[in-house]
Amino acid sequence: MSETGTIKVYIRNEAGNYLAGKGDDWSFTPEHSLAHIFDYHDDDVALHLAQAQRDHGVRWIAYPADPTLVGEICDACGRRMLTTDATFDGARFLCSSCTNI
Repeated sequence: MSETGTIKVYIRNEAGNYLAGKGDDWSFTPEHSLAHIFDYHDDDVALHLAQAQRDHGVRWIAYPADPTLVGEICDACGRRMLTTDATFDGARFLCSSCTNI
């Protein structure tokens, strides 16, 4: 589990590709960096995986996301932080140190 108590996951198909997109525009890609990260519980991942298998006959797999890669990166200093620790000033994500500069 991550520090916030949530489980972050990628959705992968049987070919190993990652689900990417948003809204009504979803597709699978081999590019890990483009993958959408889901919150396992809040996004009802288990329910959606079961529905996909039942309704479409496809088997998708929830794959844990590396917690060190989840979050935001400070646009000023490059520090990685949890999303909840980031401040967005309308143009950039900033850590607590850079917010006060």
